[in-house]
Amino acid sequence: MKAQEKKLKAMLSRDPVREQTSSIAKLNLVQKIDPIADKIIVLYEGALNDFSNGVRKFILMGELLLKQKKELPHGSFENWLKENILDKRDDVSRASIGRYMQLAKGKSLIPNPEKTTLTEALELIHNGNKIKEINLNPTNPELKKKQRIAHEYYKNFISGKKVTQSQKEIIKSYIEDKLNKLEAKRSILETHFSKLK
Repeated sequence: MKAQEKKLKAMLSRDPVREQTSSIAKLNLVQKIDPIADKIIVLYEGALNDFSNGVRKFILMGELLLKQKKELPHGSFENWLKENILDKRDDVSRASIGRYMQLAKGKSLIPNPEKTTLTEALELIHNGNKIKEINLNPTNPELKKKQRIAHEYYKNFISGKKVTQSQKEIIKSYIEDKLNKLEAKRSILETHFSKLK
């Protein structure tokens, strides 16, 4: 069993959509469905239902799409896509298919797929050649205020002042957010470093 198939099997085994695959298998008996398209549709449904692994599933979908595009004769991918996926799912667009393929190409720039939203992952990939502090200067005034308060609580904690349990939770969230930003920066820097070798 290939590594990609093992990943796919593991992802589906943790997913409530797994039960839906049996209905798709039954549908295969009645109607001919491309097996790659079948896997992509199952991953799509699973990603919608399981946000904790959503980005990871979108990356797997993108990998399957890229593989299929490479294996099909030149110019036939769009027809295959329309016949096997776009015509079967009203909620899947050609633009979203392109985003999933983009995720697969830039997956090395996403440090924590399970903690990253689709928008954040695409932003990391888009800014892959730039070092950018994600959400360092949020535009939302309420969010800025929350970050300022969290920073004050953190400074109090560092200086040895007593903090309440609710303040501790805010400080934990603040530190976790900072760590995620540092991991994203590290991933980008490591990518740039590896290109210099």
